[in-house]
Amino acid sequence: MLEAVVSVFVLSFGIVGVMSLFVSSLKTSIDSRDTIIATELVQEGLELVRNIRDINVASGGDGVAGVTAGTTCSISYNNALACPGLTYTLNYSGTFYTYTGGSATKFQRRIETDKSVAGQVKVTSTVTWGTTAPMASPTALTCNAGNKCTFAQSILTARL
Repeated sequence: MLEAVVSVFVLSFGIVGVMSLFVSSLKTSIDSRDTIIATELVQEGLELVRNIRDINVASGGDGVAGVTAGTTCSISYNNALACPGLTYTLNYSGTFYTYTGGSATKFQRRIETDKSVAGQVKVTSTVTWGTTAPMASPTALTCNAGNKCTFAQSILTARL
């Protein structure tokens, strides 16, 4: 009888250990997936603003015209740069992340612009997830995967 009780205890202890390892692994996988999606959305934000500059230059205009200085904006592949951004929460349509259509996601993207140097615009793209609002003026200390935040910066010049 004692051997049976000890066997059940050891077996149940082993099952609990395996289940907690499974749950921890699943949580890590979900966190990694979210970090990868957020990183790609950050890059997309920079690329969309860069595309505005490229179109302006190709048409012979000022490359940074149309990029409002010192404000927070929102942008997606089918929405122009909106400053100030009316919403930062991205929706997923099954193919693309956008501000209209589809279902709401946990990701928020914020674009900040700074034109303090003539002929240049510093663009900061920030994506947060699992929070109520995107982080303003992120730094490497405040915006990281542990805080469910990622950001990138790029300096665009008026001419290529």
